[in-house]
Amino acid sequence: MGSTIKVAATGDSIINMRISVHKEPEFLSLFEKIKEADVRFTNFEVVLSPFDEGYPAAEYGIPYQIAEPRIADEYRWAGFNIVSRANNHAVDWGYQGLFNSSKALDERGIIHAGVGRNLSEARSPGYLETDKGRVALISSASSFPSFGRAGEARRDVQGRPGLNPLRYERELRITSESLGQLKTIFNSIGAEMAIGPITENSITYGRGISAIKFVESDSPGLHTKPYEFDLQGNLASIRDARRMVDLVLVTHHGHEDDGTDRFKPAKFIEAYARACIDAGADAFLGHGPHLIRGIEIYKGKPILYSMGNFVFQFDVSKFQGQEHYDRYSLKSESYPSEAYDAAKEQASRKDWRGWHGFAFEPAFWDSIMAELTFNGRELTEFTLIPATLGFTNPRTQRGRPMRASHEDSIRILEHIRKYSTTYNTQIDVEDDTGKVRL
Repeated sequence: MGSTIKVAATGDSIINMRISVHKEPEFLSLFEKIKEADVRFTNFEVVLSPFDEGYPAAEYGIPYQIAEPRIADEYRWAGFNIVSRANNHAVDWGYQGLFNSSKALDERGIIHAGVGRNLSEARSPGYLETDKGRVALISSASSFPSFGRAGEARRDVQGRPGLNPLRYERELRITSESLGQLKTIFNSIGAEMAIGPITENSITYGRGISAIKFVESDSPGLHTKPYEFDLQGNLASIRDARRMVDLVLVTHHGHEDDGTDRFKPAKFIEAYARACIDAGADAFLGHGPHLIRGIEIYKGKPILYSMGNFVFQFDVSKFQGQEHYDRYSLKSESYPSEAYDAAKEQASRKDWRGWHGFAFEPAFWDSIMAELTFNGRELTEFTLIPATLGFTNPRTQRGRPMRASHEDSIRILEHIRKYSTTYNTQIDVEDDTGKVRL
């Protein structure tokens, strides 16, 4: 591939209302930039299904994100031609909702990846053909309800529908003194059978991949690593795609942080991103925490750990399953607006981490769009365009991206600079855009 190909990449897009009706120049200019690109990506974080087909899942993304199939027209109007599907909302309306979403996207020619009728299909690339070259997208997630994970088919059993997982293992390293104190507590109540193995140097809390292992260490802290089975399955898909296309994009949906700072990705996500590049990916596009995280240039390839929200209409869906009302002690005759208002009231109070919910934290309403220009497989230009989503606007107008003002652009780009220094990434600011040095 010798030609130049341009990628416009955005983060989470939760579209529940028409956005094509709006005409503000600051709004339209962003979508004009998207439409100039050859590859136009976002994370598709809704279910598109008739409300009377399928059922609300017992575990869901909070709140349920379900809209009518016609909303797929809004993704097409926005210019998106390839989207990721592996995320915590993919199965909000069960498997029928997942299949109906696939149908709505297929009917509009929008390429998608990350879900399927079984694990092989969920893990396989989506392929986009452009006049500049063929592009593959592999979509994975580490944040999802337990039943949402796709299962492999056997010769005698059909596979389980769902998403492409990247599970991870957790190890909490603590001092010998702390470990001794935990042992004393657990042994005093005979808790080993309920907790897990207690050895000389460790305590395992829980079973299987989800267990937390407390390990004696001189360097305390939370350490995570990708679950090897899921890691190798995703890397195999990347290696397959590498032989089939001109450009390979990997996208990952992960809420997890490093345990100290929500703007820093968990260590397993960093390890996974670099492993994807090593396996042949040309870019790693992160999203999930609804916040902007740092950028790394690894072996000449871009890793965006999170681009934040791009369209964030999270509290206007027409219907919610009863489980969402139950969260706020609301009865079956309650209306969606009551649930959303109750959620907003809850969000006004800080949680155990010292954060408010979406409606009260400005950081959730900042965004960036990345423009990546490749000449062949070589990244030749990397530009960041800041946007804001109307933090102080009413529910009906909030969540639409607008090109950021000068002051907001500088603030957002300085935030990205701060969290990119860990990776020795340098970003210059020119005309309210960020230019990542390559």
